[in-house]
Amino acid sequence: MFVNLNMLALLILMSVFVFIGMKRAEKRGYQEIRSLPPIDAFDEAISRAAEMGKAVFYHCGGIILSMYTIPGVSLLGHVAELCIDKGAHLIVTAADPVLFVALEDVMRTAYIKKEVPVENMDIRFLAGSYFSYAAAVQGLMMRERPATHFLMGETDCQLIVYTETGTRIGAFQIGGTAGTWNLPMMAVTCDYTLIGEEFLAAGAVITNDVSHLGTLVGQDWSKTLVVILLLLGSLLTQLEIPLITQLLST
Repeated sequence: MFVNLNMLALLILMSVFVFIGMKRAEKRGYQEIRSLPPIDAFDEAISRAAEMGKAVFYHCGGIILSMYTIPGVSLLGHVAELCIDKGAHLIVTAADPVLFVALEDVMRTAYIKKEVPVENMDIRFLAGSYFSYAAAVQGLMMRERPATHFLMGETDCQLIVYTETGTRIGAFQIGGTAGTWNLPMMAVTCDYTLIGEEFLAAGAVITNDVSHLGTLVGQDWSKTLVVILLLLGSLLTQLEIPLITQLLST
């Protein structure tokens, strides 16, 4: 019973922090947040491809549309607009039909916004299992030899196929993932990596949406609270105060 009430109180308190952070940012009209080097490198990576006369390759891995790939879908709009501005050819692929439609819609919106014919979009549906998709992507990268490779999403063991192929052809690689199981491989094979919550917050940083950035601050306050509670719980355990320790345990 104590655990359930404790979790409910913590959830309510975190929600209040997020709400206050959002309203605070809206009232101030701005919200300062540290820059993310991988996001800053988007312009450099796409400019490099345009100068070399090569393509920019973007995909979210071979996983279905989920909480791990939605941030990658939102980032595509920014990448597409940069490619149009720089004059770089953008290639996008997907293996899942739902993910393909989501990527196509974001890409179409960017092309319409920039007043570019949507017929110029190069988005390809590579159906099949995850491993067959990985093989298709590897073949595409070896044929097209893109100068820049964006992997913004979630993959399984196929990640090493994507990034090692990118390394072999000399592509500038920027990755992003919210999962921990692929993070080591992505970090060592990509030039820049959006790690964990950086990946989830990248959309807010790019759009500079004040309300969204304010919620990030509220979430940081919540994390600070959790750390304080953990430290306090550890101290109370050492002091052998079981009742308060039980109330603070989750």
